Amino acid sequence: MPANGDGRAADDPGRLAQEHFNRRTEFVELVKAKIARLKAAQEPAPGKSTKPDSDDVGDGNDGDDLP
Repeated sequence: MPANGDGRAADDPGRLAQEHFNRRTEFVELVKAKIARLKAAQEPAPGKSTKPDSDDVGDGNDGDDLP
């Protein structure tokens, strides 16, 4: 088997498993960061009410339209 420079075989199962674990861990961290950014983008600005204004009645985007 060819060596990879540190004396271990290039297809050492332990090394391959560690590399796979590292890639998965990095991916999970990226996904967590993305979720945090999306949640932050959905939060209303400070001082902004999340309730519809009275002039929003019937505008089609808040569920208060008459059939």
